[in-house]
Amino acid sequence: MKNIQYYNNNAQEFYNRTINADLSDNYKAFTSYLPEKAHILDAGCGVGRDTKYFLSQGYQVTAFDGLTEMVKLATKETGIDVLHSTFQDVNFKKSFDGVWAQATLLHVPYVYKKVHAALKPEGIFYASYGYGSDIIQRDDNMN
Repeated sequence: MKNIQYYNNNAQEFYNRTINADLSDNYKAFTSYLPEKAHILDAGCGVGRDTKYFLSQGYQVTAFDGLTEMVKLATKETGIDVLHSTFQDVNFKKSFDGVWAQATLLHVPYVYKKVHAALKPEGIFYASYGYGSDIIQRDDNMN
């Protein structure tokens, strides 16, 4: 509950601090595994920075965030209807070529099974727990 209150109360400040973060290496690594015109789920999209990037590259993007203020900012930033939903509430099944979760899963560690369910077979899952360019690749089965 503290995280929800903090981010809702400080959404604009968070936007100002993070909107111009350079994640180009991360984007490149993630998208290198995706088919052309892939459908990406931006899980916990925050202010919409990453959704906007993926849209600009021609990907189809579905984005959601559990925080009202973040959804408002992301919708404005991206021009798409960002879903107001929590990780607990989403139940996509084999819908996405890739799931992008930038610095969100540290708040909801139980979500991995839902992410796995949302991916198509052979889908790609990206998760980060902060900023940086260290990339760890695992090809293990997530079952």
